[in-house]
Amino acid sequence: MNRRILPAGICLVVLALISGCAFRQLKQEVARLDTQCYIVGELDSPLPGAMTNYAVVFQNTPTETRIVDVAVISRENRTVGFSVPGATNYFFGAFADANGNQRYDDGEPVWVTPVTFDSQRRTGRIPIRYDTKLNLAPAVLAGLRAARGSHRLEELQRHGQLAIALGEVTTMSDQRFSPENGSRGLWEPASSLNEQGVGIYFLERYDPRRIPVLFVHGAGGTPRDWSGFAEKFDRKNFQLWFYSYPSGLRVADCAGVLEKGVEQLRSQFGFERLHVVAHSMGGLVSRQFLLNHVRRHQRPYVRQLVTLATPWRGHEAAALGVQHAPATVPSWIDMQTDSEFTRQLFARSLSPQVRHYLAFTYGGKESPFLPESNDGTVSVASQLKPEAQADAAGMRGFNESHDAILHSAAAIRWVEEVLRAP
Repeated sequence: MNRRILPAGICLVVLALISGCAFRQLKQEVARLDTQCYIVGELDSPLPGAMTNYAVVFQNTPTETRIVDVAVISRENRTVGFSVPGATNYFFGAFADANGNQRYDDGEPVWVTPVTFDSQRRTGRIPIRYDTKLNLAPAVLAGLRAARGSHRLEELQRHGQLAIALGEVTTMSDQRFSPENGSRGLWEPASSLNEQGVGIYFLERYDPRRIPVLFVHGAGGTPRDWSGFAEKFDRKNFQLWFYSYPSGLRVADCAGVLEKGVEQLRSQFGFERLHVVAHSMGGLVSRQFLLNHVRRHQRPYVRQLVTLATPWRGHEAAALGVQHAPATVPSWIDMQTDSEFTRQLFARSLSPQVRHYLAFTYGGKESPFLPESNDGTVSVASQLKPEAQADAAGMRGFNESHDAILHSAAAIRWVEEVLRAP
């Protein structure tokens, strides 16, 4: 959560001023999130040769096979995803187009599976394993061959592809990291999933000699919020990675996507140590990610979590938005003060191998809408929730505003010192 989440009392005024059109758009976004199904697959091995690799979602009936959506599998991360209308009879396939005709032909590397969704209409990561012969009903493969009709395969794209970037090297000036796109990720999370997507971005190619540090932005933010750290942080001992996600999604969903992305990068690069630095709501995302991580790994490879200005108790404005707004940003539900989500974050401790260092900020201007001690956006009381203090290996206060800490030389030096600790 950052300056784009407003102090509690102002929230009602803003709700009265925001246009009905904006809330109608938000309702459509939420309805889309509530009705779409999500399919994610990952090619288990490097892409063969120089062939274009297509992922195809299709439906097969006794009379026809219909392509629902299609995408080219990226050579960089070999991951592809789709959001598709709710249904139960999907097939998910992929093939390497050896002759460039945008059609599956006998003998080309191919893979097809029926899709099974969980209770949340998600598939998890589906491994794509190519073969030249599959034990499938002939009608399925024949349908896949014929489904494109007279169209070029890429003409059948329905723009339901989820933009997924893992390990892509870019810069802080990347247009995807603009403040406008950060705001859109908060207010239009479904559209943002398809157009901006999710990703863990690198500033340089992976270097096994340096420890990765993963930075997680807050609500309405983007990786560009960390530009101060990118400019001043120790790049000799650490390599900087940045998680980008639509912050309007439910917080647990943001954490789940982060977990899957980190696991894939570890499978690809084999790193044995990772640190996480998070700002504002990103701290909630990161702690949930770490709770999942610790549960799945006897010896967690994430060693340090550093959080800056995180509202551990939630925020008053989120509750007002849920109660009074014509439509609710999904992450507001989790961000309400003492919500079920914020309570369960401390229902159990992190592994002793994972140390949490907590930084709080108190340099905000006086506000009639927040408790006297605040950083201009979040109260100190929320940042210093007793359970968060009890669970922390160390704490530090900074006389900075909520966003200014991201450019504070003292804060950057403190984070470096924490991460250098054995």
